[in-house]
Amino acid sequence: MGKTYTPEYQKTRDELRFKWLMGNRDAIEFVQILTNAAELWDDIQDCDTASDMNLVDKAFLGMLFELPCNEFFLKHRASLFGIMMVSVNAWKDSEQLRQLSDEKLRRIAFHQRFMLLEVTKFCAFLVGGYSHMRAMSPEITKFYAYETFEEWDVENA
Repeated sequence: MGKTYTPEYQKTRDELRFKWLMGNRDAIEFVQILTNAAELWDDIQDCDTASDMNLVDKAFLGMLFELPCNEFFLKHRASLFGIMMVSVNAWKDSEQLRQLSDEKLRRIAFHQRFMLLEVTKFCAFLVGGYSHMRAMSPEITKFYAYETFEEWDVENA
């Protein structure tokens, strides 16, 4: 079980998301739906799928039924589509670059894999404006920076 699936990690993450997104339940739900899908997609891509069908159900039900009804997504979808697409594209680049022998490109892959964080930061902007986003942005990055490049590089060798 990866770090993101431990109950302690999830509790802390949920408390921080509440702060980052100013308690906006629809924004929090949107980010969670997107995260569930992204984590499952990454597990499948890495061939380390979890046998827990609850995670699969959460991701698919969220994207198929919850996301299209989410008020935050409906209100901001024109703005969100662009950053969502760029985030997915960066992650797909990361998946290719991490397999190369060039360390410089693997370092870029290490950072690109977390572009989905920018969606959370953008959501902080949408709920609280630029100053709020800037106040939350470093904390969001620090929370998700739970491994060094060297640790990640060994794991992905």
